[in-house]
Amino acid sequence: MKQFLRDALYLHPRVQQMTEQARDTVRFLFESLTADYDRMPDEHAANAKTLAAAGDAAGAARVVADYIAGMTDRFALQTRDSLRAGR
Repeated sequence: MKQFLRDALYLHPRVQQMTEQARDTVRFLFESLTADYDRMPDEHAANAKTLAAAGDAAGAARVVADYIAGMTDRFALQTRDSLRAGR
């Protein structure tokens, strides 16, 4: 059963493609939001800026990561598209 699931589901080319798209989206969001905290809602941006100003780059990155983790798939894709359009 494990082999069947691995071959028919987890390693299926369409699933692999979707996984890669998700990975690229999260990477793009993280890089974009880390480069400009003001692209996040005010509360998240303020927290990230405070931590970054205090020299806590890891803490600021955690704020960005937590913000992305709270996104629905649809919102993440919409945010990605709007960030790309705003370049």
